[in-house]
Amino acid sequence: MSSTIQIQLRPNMTAEQKLEQIQYPVETLKYALSAFTKISEGLTPNEHTALFNLLHHQICEIDQVLK
Repeated sequence: MSSTIQIQLRPNMTAEQKLEQIQYPVETLKYALSAFTKISEGLTPNEHTALFNLLHHQICEIDQVLK
């Protein structure tokens, strides 16, 4: 199971289509960052790594669409 949303990038996409593609990945980022504020116990290094990898992957996916 994946925690990120894959963006389907196609040649000649309109700006509207690109915005539609990044809608849910942006929501994923919003909820992941919100979860950081609600964590009441310490995380293991592996948990920190997993969260940062999730954020990094979604940001890279969004960046690819916006280029």
